[in-house]
Amino acid sequence: MRFNTVNSAWGLLAAVFSLVVAEASATPPFSYYDSADIDVQGVPSQVDLDGSGTITGAEARLWDVTMITPSIFVAGTNPPPPPAVNPVNVPIKVRIYLPEGYAAQPARNYPVLYLLHGGAGSYIDWSKTGSSGGDIVSTIGASPFDGIVVMVEGGRAGWYSDWVGETDGHFSPKWETYHVEQLVPWVDSNFRTIAERSGRAIAGLSMGGLGAMRYAARYPSTFSAVGSFSGAVEMRYEPFQDTVSNSMWFYGATIGNQGQFQSEYRMTFGGFPEEEETDRLEAIFGPTTSPQPGASHWPENQPGWPSVNPVQLVSSYYGYSGKMAIYSGDSLVWWDGGEEDIVNMNNTFHEALKANGVVHRYCRGFGKHEWGYWKKDLIDFLHYVYGSTPATCTTNSGWSLVP
Repeated sequence: MRFNTVNSAWGLLAAVFSLVVAEASATPPFSYYDSADIDVQGVPSQVDLDGSGTITGAEARLWDVTMITPSIFVAGTNPPPPPAVNPVNVPIKVRIYLPEGYAAQPARNYPVLYLLHGGAGSYIDWSKTGSSGGDIVSTIGASPFDGIVVMVEGGRAGWYSDWVGETDGHFSPKWETYHVEQLVPWVDSNFRTIAERSGRAIAGLSMGGLGAMRYAARYPSTFSAVGSFSGAVEMRYEPFQDTVSNSMWFYGATIGNQGQFQSEYRMTFGGFPEEEETDRLEAIFGPTTSPQPGASHWPENQPGWPSVNPVQLVSSYYGYSGKMAIYSGDSLVWWDGGEEDIVNMNNTFHEALKANGVVHRYCRGFGKHEWGYWKKDLIDFLHYVYGSTPATCTTNSGWSLVP
């Protein structure tokens, strides 16, 4: 591995502009090594959350790192000829939140929380302020968590999966490989972490809730706590499959706004609608038997994705007993911002966990698919894992524990 250094010219610029701390104008209080699978691009930059042009207060603890990994994207077996897009070596960003005192306590190691964003989102979502983001600085400040937060990029519709198939442009992302096998070791190599299972937690919202539960089940030696906020945790549910299929047509393999309207990033296929949906789902998650027209919303008699579907992986969560939590709103229909489909999936997941004796926390109540609820879900989760377990789910007003 090689170490990236700040050159003398940069040091001179930093001195000249010392009165106005602008983006990337401070030396990070951490190393930033390349690894075998991650190539760091340039100097990590500080985050100007409010757009004021200066870095103030807790903003100084937020850093963006740009990297390239061969896992995003992987060229397919039949790449298109030029001038079609070739997304190999597309830069990926990760946002890091450092706890207060990190630079002043060089002998201390910290726990790490990995946060996954939802569908159509990006790595910046958990740190955005106001009603459109997770306001991570204030949210963490309202919790007992004193550690590092890693906010990952997962693609607009990456579904936290190593895609089995390819887009129309013949490439596919390997998000699971990047996140778990490459990014986690890179974080442990570059930050003062508790570099073992007990020092890592993972959580996410919506699409990221599915991702967190999938990763926790598939990598029980990597994470010790897991939370899902409005997570899509039953992949055999027909509305879930409709959502995934539609996201492949609209976003496909795009990251941010990159390539959103370029056909090479999308999965259009051909044939009848049901055939297209099956093709898209199997391209992302692998072979399965999808629901047919008129089938029940709950096709438990069908194989599903037993190696990646949380409801079919309940026996993999025993090691998280007491540090596993799921959250879901209810009452409102989806077109009014409600979570009628989400709560159905989570109710089924909850019953499956109970039937298998997996100790967990299930908070449910009136709520929409919105950041105002997810921020409070995260606070409750962090109290549950790192503080005193709340007796009731009072972070979201009116919510209660589901027995």
